Amino acid sequence: MYLETDFVSDFTAGLYGHSHPVIKQAVKDALATGFSLGGVVEKEAQLGEILQTRFKSIERVRFCNSGTEANTFALATAKAFTGRNKILVFDGGYHGGTISFHGTTSNPMNLPHEFVVGAFNDIERTQSLVDDTLAAILIEPMQMAGGVRPASIEFLRFLRESATKVGAVLIFDEVVTSRLHYHGLQGAREVYPDMTTLGKYLGGGFPFGAFGGRADIMEQFNPIAHGRSVLHHSGTFNNNIFTMTAAVAAAELVTEQSLAELNKLGDDLRATGNSIVQQAGLKDIVFVGYGSTVGMGFLGDRGQVLREVFYFTLVKQGILMGRRGFLCLNLAHTKEHIDRFLDVVKVFAEQHRADCDLSHRILSNIIWWLLGTFLVRTDSSNLCKTQGNTDIFRGWIIPNVILIPEVLAIAELASSMPVNGSFYWWAGALAPPGWSHAISFVTGWLNVFTMFASTASFAYAVASSLSYAVTIAAPSMAWTNAQIMCLSLAVIVVWSGVMTLKLERIASVYIAMVQNRPFASARTVFGEYTNFSDWGLGVSVPYSWFCTLWVNSAWMVPVYVAEETHDASREIPKSLWYTFSVTAVIGMVICLVSAFCINDIEAAAADERHVFEDSLKGVHANPL
Repeated sequence: MYLETDFVSDFTAGLYGHSHPVIKQAVKDALATGFSLGGVVEKEAQLGEILQTRFKSIERVRFCNSGTEANTFALATAKAFTGRNKILVFDGGYHGGTISFHGTTSNPMNLPHEFVVGAFNDIERTQSLVDDTLAAILIEPMQMAGGVRPASIEFLRFLRESATKVGAVLIFDEVVTSRLHYHGLQGAREVYPDMTTLGKYLGGGFPFGAFGGRADIMEQFNPIAHGRSVLHHSGTFNNNIFTMTAAVAAAELVTEQSLAELNKLGDDLRATGNSIVQQAGLKDIVFVGYGSTVGMGFLGDRGQVLREVFYFTLVKQGILMGRRGFLCLNLAHTKEHIDRFLDVVKVFAEQHRADCDLSHRILSNIIWWLLGTFLVRTDSSNLCKTQGNTDIFRGWIIPNVILIPEVLAIAELASSMPVNGSFYWWAGALAPPGWSHAISFVTGWLNVFTMFASTASFAYAVASSLSYAVTIAAPSMAWTNAQIMCLSLAVIVVWSGVMTLKLERIASVYIAMVQNRPFASARTVFGEYTNFSDWGLGVSVPYSWFCTLWVNSAWMVPVYVAEETHDASREIPKSLWYTFSVTAVIGMVICLVSAFCINDIEAAAADERHVFEDSLKGVHANPL
């Protein structure tokens, strides 16, 4: 599948699109001048001046190879400057592969600093953590990996005042957020840190990181002023010619106007997206973020399912977004790209508004269907016992037609959520808030009971058929219920062998039946109802469909092996439909043969052995 629109944008690093011609040409030119150089290059000085111009807090700057490195060096610099060890960070913060926090839990891969985790955007809960033992306060002015959550101006001002008061170094991680304003979010909020870390898009598509800040803090790297106590910072590729060249070229593309226009696209997307989902009554989807970075929140018990379904809905339309629910606009995006994305949102919202309104009905249908199937499968009475030849045929077709919407619905669920748990997992995912576990539990056990009933009823049907055959051969043999039950257990134990013999016998019986003469008339098969039950037609006709539902129920088996199936989202729905269709067609043929070959319907209704007896006589006369 070809993806036409990329909203991941290299996780915010691809601000210029995939291969901007200006950057591409600059890198080509650099190849002609040499690219493995050990000394300071002119582009390095140019880039330093550009960053000082853009970010007010950066009086001096040093380069490295990634945002992770930038934050690592910034923390070490702050600790050396203050002589302290404790660092205040925030829940949901991500500052690189070795400095990240999921909730209040520290990543096992984190650097062994003395971290204190505060509550993001919560002044009251953070206030008690700020004291004169802090070396640094590290924060993203907007958390990207943490849910595209902007910090409030009040919270940033609180941190600025608190850091100044206790003598801690306030560090803004603007690796991502520097793209949201020409002067970074610090400029947009007019709250300035002591140090700033940068990375991602500023490298023009090449590995890049930078950290800088107040002159007195960065002075620690000056060997002339500090002699042996100087902080050492080195790295072979810190100023590599490709990154420096691409970064300077890319800087020409980043202007106040270009970023403002890109932010407006993001603001419009967010506002329109929220309007669409609100009009659809979807309370579990919300668009958040700031400027050109957009987050989609999928809330509630079904949030995870909705996010996955929406992600793959976009992929089918040739649109790529971050799977965890984010979009990063880049300078190549236009209003047409945004409109196309919003068109998908609108269709998705309309489809899932019905899901939201009818989720309890869907769950009820699943549960009642399972309960009904459990009850139905305990009775495998022959169709001819209620309505004669006519309902042998119609009693097969009508229930199968009724089953088609159910097959399609289960196929759709299996395509969007291909899991072995199937019914109980789907029920839990679609359940109203607070009911997920209970409804999943009930549905799961009903499904188990249904399987038990299906196995038992099928084994009983096979055992009954075998008992009829024995009685025909030995009329003096009278079977008791206990004996038939024991035979049923034996059938279950030797399931595969008995099934093979039974299928061969069925083939013989039906071929023999076709050879019997005379056939029942077409009028008898298609037009005459003979009610052998004590019930009225309103009860006896639907009851005659139970056997059909029991027989053609194996079509749903593929959903239980979804996780072992390659490309399950496609193959499982196809398997469901093929299994159902083939069984329905073959069953219809068998029912037609049966209806035409049963001449004495009254005898067959009174005792099924009449059918077997005539058929078996045909087998003896016409051996296969």
